[in-house]
Formats: sequence, C-alpha cells, structure tokens
Amino acid sequence: MSFLYLIAFLPALIKCQTLNKFQWNNCGSPAVSLYEVDVTPMPIVQPGSIDLTFIAEFKRAMSGGLATKLTITRTVSGLKLPIRCYLAAGVYVGSCDYDDLCKIVATLFPSFKPETCPPSVAEFGIDCKCPLNVRTNFLIDIAEHVEVPAADSSIFSFLASGDFDIKIETKDSNGPFACLNSSNACQYRRFFDVRFQLKIWNNCGSPAVSLYEVDVTPMPIVQPGSIDLTFIAEFKRAMSGGLATKLTITRIASGLKLPIR
Repeated sequence: MSFLYLIAFLPALIKCQTLNKFQWNNCGSPAVSLYEVDVTPMPIVQPGSIDLTFIAEFKRAMSGGLATKLTITRTVSGLKLPIRCYLAAGVYVGSCDYDDLCKIVATLFPSFKPETCPPSVAEFGIDCKCPLNVRTNFLIDIAEHVEVPAADSSIFSFLASGDFDIKIETKDSNGPFACLNSSNACQYRRFFDVRFQLKIWNNCGSPAVSLYEVDVTPMPIVQPGSIDLTFIAEFKRAMSGGLATKLTITRIASGLKLPIR
C-alpha cells in the first residue's frame, strides 16, 4: 500500500520542469509598441541578480491610474496551478486586480521613490513618482542590473521556485493600454537541497481502516535522494468500486498558509 503514501506526499516528491529562456508575447497593446522584453539569466536564482531589458515605444500618454489585472499560473510536472490573490502583510499579492499599477509598485517596492530611482530611466520620463509620466513617441531602451532578494522569506514566497506564466493586462480611462504574456522560471539558491518536513500525522476519520503507523525517514526529505516508507494498517472491509479521493494541499511559507488549488 505504499502507493497511497506516495500520493499523500506527492508535493514533496515531484520535480518541476524549468525554463532556460525568458518567453514573452504581446497579447494586445494598442497604446504601446513592444519590441523586446528579456530577463537573464533564466531560471532566475534568488538571492542573486538579473539583467532586465525593456525596449518599447508609448504611442500615447497614460490617462489617470493604470488599472491592472495580474494573472499568475504555476506549472508543476505539466499541471497548471492558478495562483490566487492573497492578503500578505496587509498587501494583496498573486493574481490580483489593482486600481493603479504605479501605486501598487510603490507599495510593494520601497526603493520605488525619486531619491533611489535609477538615473538611467530619467531620460524616458520615469522619475519613480505616481502618476507615471512616460515619454511618448520616443524609443524607450532600458537595460538594468537588479539584485533579487530571496523570495521565500518575503510576501512573494509563492514565487520562490517553479515555472510561472504571468499575464499583465492594463487599461486607463481611455481604454485598453497594454498587455503582456510572459513565462519564466524561479529557483531558490539551495534548489538542490529541497526539503519537506513531516511534523505530525493523524487519523482524520477512517471507518474502514485501522491506521497504526505512518512514517517517512529521513526527515526532512532531501531531493534527489531516497526515503524509507512505513505504513502499518488493517483494512476492516474490502473496497467497493473505485476509491474516490479528495486531496487537499496547503503550503506554509513564512508563516502564511497558501492553499494549492
């Protein structure tokens, strides 16, 4: 019956497919001509650093706040798992709708302020103040080297590792502004030391099975590696037909419980 136990610990045993190149496409940007968007290296390893490239031309000025719809999907072993909108440390993160992109950037990134704004973006009208006043009908060519902190210890813990599809849809008071689809991979710097901690198990109601012992050693589980499974139980009756199963998985990161959909 060890296969039942393997199913229970599926999240700890699966391996993710990792992209080796940043991918993007324009999903409808009437106000912006997008020429190049890139992030290297790929996968993004954090903590570490990345090089950002953004080349575009804004055809018109923004009118009011830039309303933004953010949709994030994580892919694990071919399965696409939507990331929901979460309230973390008083800020909504994940697949959320925002009234003003500039204001949420200023909230999420404390360095987004005039005194720490990169001088290289000033010529494009970007002064790290809201509202954004990006130059129009002018080629914007931004190349920035950015330090990336460890996501697992921040409100962005859901982005610490995995392959992600991210869709950003924006509009202002005049209508749709820009839309960008992107795919990238993130890895925690200790990604070869993936650990899963079994803290406790209990019988949550098994009228047809007497459970005596369930164990996995060593603990934490380290991948790649090997484990010893122990499953001692007594089945009181035979199964009748297929065994309908409901699997509920919750990831705990930085004290936050994040349900896996």
